[in-house]
Amino acid sequence: MKEIYKGIDIVIFDVMGVIITSPSLVKDGLYPHYEGRYDYEYLKDLYRKIRKDTKGDASLWKEIGEDNPEVARKGFLERFVLDRGFWDFRDFLEKKNFRKGVLSNMPKEWGEYFFEKLNFEKEFDPVVLSGQVGMRKPDEEIYLEFEKRSGIPLQRSLFIDDKLGNLETASNLGVKTVHFKRVEKKGDKGLFQPDYEVPSFAELL
Repeated sequence: MKEIYKGIDIVIFDVMGVIITSPSLVKDGLYPHYEGRYDYEYLKDLYRKIRKDTKGDASLWKEIGEDNPEVARKGFLERFVLDRGFWDFRDFLEKKNFRKGVLSNMPKEWGEYFFEKLNFEKEFDPVVLSGQVGMRKPDEEIYLEFEKRSGIPLQRSLFIDDKLGNLETASNLGVKTVHFKRVEKKGDKGLFQPDYEVPSFAELL
């Protein structure tokens, strides 16, 4: 795996499906928490409206009748867990003097919750969330925003994501790509081919 890091100065992480084991905030968190009260498509639609809303997630909680967003947010986000292999990979990158950044589609308040819960405040620089910047993957503009904030050319970046569409845009901008593929997904074959594909962080050590 040594060749994967040649010419790389920063490793960019997606959050859901990479740092956090579950890939979907709605399917694996919001929907199970509210199942029986609201159907999946309704909650998914509400989430899509806020994921790049710089005003935050208030409209979602209002729609589903939650008077205390902070409590409601914690109630479903605490379902998610950190990939147990992350810290070993983090230590590996630290020893190699690689910078670490985050580029993720997520409301800003949800990202703040995860970073506080996982003690990540000082782990990543920069952190670019769709809800902070009003852009989202796989749109090209959010990758360019990350480049601007990091001060490192995208061509010297390695991006780890679980969605091929996000990786394809990154690759078109010169980023080296890693598909974090925990399980086989229907429809993956015949699509964009990333530079590398791994089932776990251990494969990147």
